[in-house]
Amino acid sequence: IKMPFQIYHQTFLFFMGLWELVRACFFLTPNTDLLPRLTAFVYVPVSFSSITFFLFCFNYAFPQKAKSMEYLMWLTLIPIITVIFTLVPEFNRYFITFTKQIVYVPYREIVVQLHEWFWIHAVFSYALVIAGTLCMFINLLTSNKRRKKIALYSCITAIFFMIVNASQ
Repeated sequence: IKMPFQIYHQTFLFFMGLWELVRACFFLTPNTDLLPRLTAFVYVPVSFSSITFFLFCFNYAFPQKAKSMEYLMWLTLIPIITVIFTLVPEFNRYFITFTKQIVYVPYREIVVQLHEWFWIHAVFSYALVIAGTLCMFINLLTSNKRRKKIALYSCITAIFFMIVNASQ
């Protein structure tokens, strides 16, 4: 599937927006019975934001390799499995299970148990964000001034995102 980098960027922004929307619903809902489902649903945009970020960065940094994009689509396999494991209750035991306990650290969070697939998802997602950032860094070193600005902003944003997300 050949798509221009703008489509990947828009898709990435959509998933980031959806991620924040679900998080806002989590914090705003007074019904604590909804928290496990909202926590599970947040992994839909989380799973696909890292892959769309990488595909955007790769396509932006190496537009001449756009034909190889179809070979990179196998990377969507782990996000798809992650979504299945989070949204289908019978498969939660492979990814994340929920307790009824709620803690405030400083915001409301539901206590969860993380399982094997969560760590596969986490390593895979961070690897994609790092690989995308490296693509943009290469682009930063080799492209014209206008493209360098976009690459620089993407690198800074990705690094900031990883620091904030890892600190939570």
